[in-house]
Amino acid sequence: MHISSEVIMLNLGFGINLPLAVQKFHLKDSDFSPSDLTMEFLFLHEANRAALLELSRSNMRLEKARKNAHILSITDPLTGLLNRRGFDIEFSKAFEYRQKIPFAILHLDLDCFKEVNDKFGHAAGDRVLIDVASILTGEVHFSDKACRVGGDEFMILIFSQDPKAVSLDIGRRILNKIETMKEHLWLSHISASVGIATSDSKSTPQPHEILEMSDAALYRAKVSGRGKIVLWRDGF
Repeated sequence: MHISSEVIMLNLGFGINLPLAVQKFHLKDSDFSPSDLTMEFLFLHEANRAALLELSRSNMRLEKARKNAHILSITDPLTGLLNRRGFDIEFSKAFEYRQKIPFAILHLDLDCFKEVNDKFGHAAGDRVLIDVASILTGEVHFSDKACRVGGDEFMILIFSQDPKAVSLDIGRRILNKIETMKEHLWLSHISASVGIATSDSKSTPQPHEILEMSDAALYRAKVSGRGKIVLWRDGF
């Protein structure tokens, strides 16, 4: 800075580059005059950096906790499948995109499951539910969603360009595996009933209508006997 034609003032301070300069030239507090506030500035800089780092870590922990809480809120703790809330979320998405990606709801209910709890206790019933959940996840595709919506009631969202044929095939395989579960030889018989409704069952279905159709198909399977699978057809 020119003060006059004979006087020039030079600013030899490092300014905002002070931390870089200290690091590059290996400066110490003895390199600065006692009246220089450089070390105080460096202390504030390091304190600010540490605070920002801890804030970032805290935000990451909070985000991780939020994600974990969300996962727990939509997961059935016994089977690891989606719970009813998780199903509702996935069903809403499926219904919204049904024109591009058709889907089927496979509604499964174990036959006479109450007898298992009554005869052998809830621990045995829980073991049956866990094994059934394992069968479901083993038979569906990666993009499908298997859910335990309550008690011995399960729902699966099956996505396919041919949802009727694919869901019937998956449903039959599931029923066969449930009926031949080898882990439960002490049980007289384990079976399930299945009702299926597809997103194209009506020209302009409402979300609740598809659920009602799968419910009606399941009821028809139940009254027809054990181990049955029924596909909803318009005009049931």
